[in-house]
Amino acid sequence: MSMDLQFEGVCVTVELSYVVLKDVLDEDSGRPVASDLRSFISLDFNDRQTLYDQVEGLIAENTPLLTPLNMVMHFFNDVFFNCPLPEASTTSMQRVASLSDHGGLWLVDSAREVVSVAVVAQISPYADDIKCGEYLDMNVYNQEINLDSLRRASARLFFNQVFASPDFSDRIANIYAAHNSRFEKLLNILQEATVQYLDSVKVVDDKLYPDQSINMSTFVDLHEFGHYGLRGKTTNIFQNVPGRRTRQSSTMMNIRGRLPDPRKLKSSEKEKNLRALLTDKDVNDVEIGERLLGHWPDSDGVIRSLAERHDLSAVRMHIPEVYDSQGAVVHPMDYERVLTCGRIVSVEFNFHLWDITKGSNGKAVNKPNRICSNIIRKLRVLPEDEDDMRLLLHTEAIKRADDIDRLAEESRLAEEARELARREEVLRLEQTMAKAKSLANAKKMRLEELRVKTTKDSSTTSTKRSAVALASGNLRKSKRLELKKGLADVGVEEGEINEDMFVELS
Repeated sequence: MSMDLQFEGVCVTVELSYVVLKDVLDEDSGRPVASDLRSFISLDFNDRQTLYDQVEGLIAENTPLLTPLNMVMHFFNDVFFNCPLPEASTTSMQRVASLSDHGGLWLVDSAREVVSVAVVAQISPYADDIKCGEYLDMNVYNQEINLDSLRRASARLFFNQVFASPDFSDRIANIYAAHNSRFEKLLNILQEATVQYLDSVKVVDDKLYPDQSINMSTFVDLHEFGHYGLRGKTTNIFQNVPGRRTRQSSTMMNIRGRLPDPRKLKSSEKEKNLRALLTDKDVNDVEIGERLLGHWPDSDGVIRSLAERHDLSAVRMHIPEVYDSQGAVVHPMDYERVLTCGRIVSVEFNFHLWDITKGSNGKAVNKPNRICSNIIRKLRVLPEDEDDMRLLLHTEAIKRADDIDRLAEESRLAEEARELARREEVLRLEQTMAKAKSLANAKKMRLEELRVKTTKDSSTTSTKRSAVALASGNLRKSKRLELKKGLADVGVEEGEINEDMFVELS
C-alpha cells in the first residue's frame, strides 16, 4: 500500500506492505491458524471447579510446541480476535469533555468514544529510542531541565513490529504474522486518520497561512534505520508541579527596619525548599504508592537543583498502568530496569493531537504546529519464563470467570429490577383504576343527591306558588267586598263602579 503525504512542503510517499504467511487466517472464521495448537478461548470459564486443571491441560498440550513467550503471543491472538481495529472512515479527531483536563484533540469512533487499540510490539533494540531512565524524557526538547520539563516528564518508548525468526516452524511463524498484520493495519489506520484530519482543516490552513507551511509530527514514525513504528509515551509522571514564575514571598524587613542580607535570605529559602526532599524511610521500605520526590534517583543532582530554587513540597508522583512480566505495577523510577531494549510487550494506545495553529481569537499564530502523540494507556511486559506464563494464563482465566459471574449477577439484578418495575407498574395501574372507580362512584352519588334535591325543591316550589296564588285571590276578593261596602256607604251604586277605580283601590 502506498500513500502520499505532504508535510512542510515536502511530499513523502509512504510504502506499507503486508506480510502474510500461508494459512495465517482460516478462510471460514477469519481466525489465526496455528495448526494443532489449542486456543485459550476453548476453555470453559463457567466451570470454576475444573478451570485450574483446564489451564494446566492447555499448557501441557502446547508446551511441546511453543516456548512460554510464544504461548503468550498465541494467547494474545485470542484476546485481539474479540477486539478488532476500528475503520479509519469511522474515526475523527475531536475534543472530549471527559478529558478536558488534558486538552487537545483525541481520536474517537462514531460513538465519540476515545479509540483504544492494543497490539503486541517490541521495544526498540536501540537505546537512543528509549527515554525511561531516572530523568525520563525531561530533556527531550532542550538540554536544560527546568520546571516545565518536570511538568511534562513521561516515559517515552519506540515500538517496532515483532518479527519471527527464520528458524521458527510454520505454526509459530503464523502466530507472529498475525501480530504483524495487526500492527501494520494500525499504522495504515493512523496514517489515513491523519490525512482525513488534514483534509478537514485544509481550507482554514490555506486562509490563515497562505504562504507558510505548518510543522507536524505524525502518529507513525519513520525510524532512521528505515522502518516504521510507533513512538509512545506515558501520561505525565509528576503532578502539582509549581509554575515557572512561582516565587515564594519573604519578609523583606526585620524588626529594626533594616533589610536582611540577601545571601542569608537566599540561603534560608534554599534550606526551607530542600525539606521537600527529606524522607523518613528508605525507598525499599515503603510501598510504591507512598514513594516521595525525595526517593527519586538523582545522580546528576538535577532534582535537587530545582528544589533549591522552587518549592516542590506539593509535588506528587503519578503511577501509570505499566506492569512487569508477573503483572505487578512498576513504579516510574524502576522503568529503566523493566522496560529494556528488545522486550516484547502488549501495549494499549490512545491517540492525541495538539493543534496549535490559531489563537483563542481564531487568528494565526507565529509558529503553527501540530503534535501527534500515542499515549500509552496500559503496557505489560510479556513473560518469557514458564512460571510467569502460568501466572498470566491462570490470572486471565480467573478474570474471565469473574467477568462471567459479574455479567450473570448484573443480568439477574437487571431482571429483578425489571420484575420489580413491572409489579410497581401493575400496582400503579390497579391504584389508578381503583381511584378512577371511586371517583366515578362519587360522581354518581353527587348526581343522585342533586337529582333528589332538584325533585324535592321543584315540589316545594309548586306548593308555595299555589298557596301564594290562593292567598292573593282571597285578598282581592276581600278588598272588592270592602270596596263595595264602602261605596254603598257613600251612596255610589254598583253599576257606577269601573275597572280603574278597582285597580287603583286594590
